[in-house]
Amino acid sequence: MEVRLADGGAGVQADNAWQPDNAWQPDNGQQADGGFETGGGFTADPAAGDFGGGDAGFGNGFGGAGEFGAGGDDAACRNCGDPDHFARECPLPKKMTGECFNCGEVGHNKADCTNPPNPDRPFNGECNYCHEQGHQASMCPTKPEELCKNCKKPGHKVAACKDNRVMDYKGVPDMPSAEAWAMVKKADEDRDLDDFRTALQTYAKSLMAEDTDIDLAEIERELRADERSVHLIATEREISDVMTIVGLQGKIDCKYVLGFFFGFKPRRKNIEGWPESPEQNLERLKDAGFPQDRMIPKCQNCGQLGHIRKSCKEEVEVYERPQIMCAICKESGHRARDCTQERIDPMVCRNCKKYGHIADVCTEEPDMSHIECKRCHKMGHMGKDCTTGPTCNNCLKEGHISKECPEPKNPANTTCRNCDEKGHFSKDCPKPRDYSKVQCKVCNEFGHTIKRCPQANVGGWDAPAGGGGGWDAPAAVASGDWQ
Repeated sequence: MEVRLADGGAGVQADNAWQPDNAWQPDNGQQADGGFETGGGFTADPAAGDFGGGDAGFGNGFGGAGEFGAGGDDAACRNCGDPDHFARECPLPKKMTGECFNCGEVGHNKADCTNPPNPDRPFNGECNYCHEQGHQASMCPTKPEELCKNCKKPGHKVAACKDNRVMDYKGVPDMPSAEAWAMVKKADEDRDLDDFRTALQTYAKSLMAEDTDIDLAEIERELRADERSVHLIATEREISDVMTIVGLQGKIDCKYVLGFFFGFKPRRKNIEGWPESPEQNLERLKDAGFPQDRMIPKCQNCGQLGHIRKSCKEEVEVYERPQIMCAICKESGHRARDCTQERIDPMVCRNCKKYGHIADVCTEEPDMSHIECKRCHKMGHMGKDCTTGPTCNNCLKEGHISKECPEPKNPANTTCRNCDEKGHFSKDCPKPRDYSKVQCKVCNEFGHTIKRCPQANVGGWDAPAGGGGGWDAPAAVASGDWQ
């Protein structure tokens, strides 16, 4: 099938090609009738040279009637209407135009409401459990009684539960205890600690199914009697308050953490908390297990267990929002793209503002307008040209400098060379040493000392202890005429 293009040229079109109802159609097969248009009013006017000559189109600037935004200005702040910033950058407080879901008053939301709930205000939302209108999930009549997450029993919460945890050995195979013990021995022979852990959990699961208690100390004795490779070690370790140590049969709040090791001698990283003797280890194994989640929420406001931040009765801690810092003037409140100060190009001369050289070799007359005097802290001259008398940094009196001061040193006026804070010397600074202010005496570069300087020993291994040029150079003698 042949069609005519808008410029009169011929084109080829497949017979089975898809044709939408509002697609562009050539006028009598010769030329287009002024462009293509869809049913919604998207019009291309070749004569106008843009998309949308009429009011129903996109317009020349995405801002006419019937366009995106319905004639509104999407670039303006949605909080105060100012076109110079967005709502996320608005300095004014957020406007509350709706009703509070707690008390029904206007001007705040439910999270900031300090009023008691209004009993006369009906709940018209949807239940999150049965998805019916008119009640909350906590008041749902079809919702069963909530079970404890620890023991799976009704009547109490997990925060008050002291019973053994219902162990969920998901992924652990079911088998008789004899086969599970053979699985433990096989993992020991393969020296695979991951398989040994799974095998021990399988053995514990099989004993629980047979209503038999598992004794880790007895298992350790049998492993030592058979001269096995893996040792069961109960170490004392500090864990998070949202975690608890659970035994293999569900006992919570155990004291020691169970671990598997090849030998009783600890490595350096495991020395702390290691049992002092095998006898002490056997005693610890009676109260050992694996760390697991306590399943009790922790408040992010007061740090206590048992509730969340929304239900906390303590005073809400206000977090400081991160401030926007300008990369040009180093001031907060705006970004570099909105900074009105002059942008200093690091590649130009700081004196004449021209490319090709630096200020040290500049031939132009020195520009002192941006120079700050270190003596009087005024702009326009350097300290050597200052006409103001010197001021002592120790007693803050004029007429002499600190090294000529007759009064004893005042630490309150002393500035630390490490942290730039007053009140102490650099040798007494509590902060870590700032190597960015340390200058190497070998390469004169900042950031390291002579001990870490890569140029400190240029000769490398070729330079002997006597300081010669290599292994072939003999040591110098006193007379100087040794042959």
